[in-house]
Amino acid sequence: EGAQRAVMLSHANVVQVLNLGQEETTQQPFLALEFVHGMDLRRALEVTRILEQPWPLELAIYIIAEIANGLDYAHRRKDYEFNKLNIIHHDISPFNIMLSSDGEAKLTDFGIARALYLAPITSDAEQIRRVEYQAPEAVRGESYTQRCDLFSLGLVFYELLAGFHPYHHQASSTPQLVELARQGA
Repeated sequence: EGAQRAVMLSHANVVQVLNLGQEETTQQPFLALEFVHGMDLRRALEVTRILEQPWPLELAIYIIAEIANGLDYAHRRKDYEFNKLNIIHHDISPFNIMLSSDGEAKLTDFGIARALYLAPITSDAEQIRRVEYQAPEAVRGESYTQRCDLFSLGLVFYELLAGFHPYHHQASSTPQLVELARQGA
């Protein structure tokens, strides 16, 4: 369902879903996405950490503003009969923000994360990946709303400005990180 809604998104700051279907012989579902020549924000953050260079403030603001534009567009998107689509990303994180070599910032994987969260957690790394950018109410299993997407974007902005994720500096174990995420502390 989320992938079908993602097909309806066409915005400069959202990676375009070009095709959605099933492979003929295996019946496996597939998505064909716009190719973005560049890297995801997670990789860019790792490079800056290795080089021990902070993000320039202007660049951090630019990236977050561009992603916020794409997110606002998706949140307000309506169908052809002017019914609100209630699109929620569910997984705003540096993994899903693409930085093109042309200077664009694009949000990818709209609605796809929900399907991934149905799979069982198999490691501490997977547990951390699922909660580190989630709003506290989402970690607690409450209803996920568009406000949760904005909270997640705020965590990404914090990480760009500070150079580290706020929970990682305070937690020494996976259970502690999950508890911080649950509290939003």
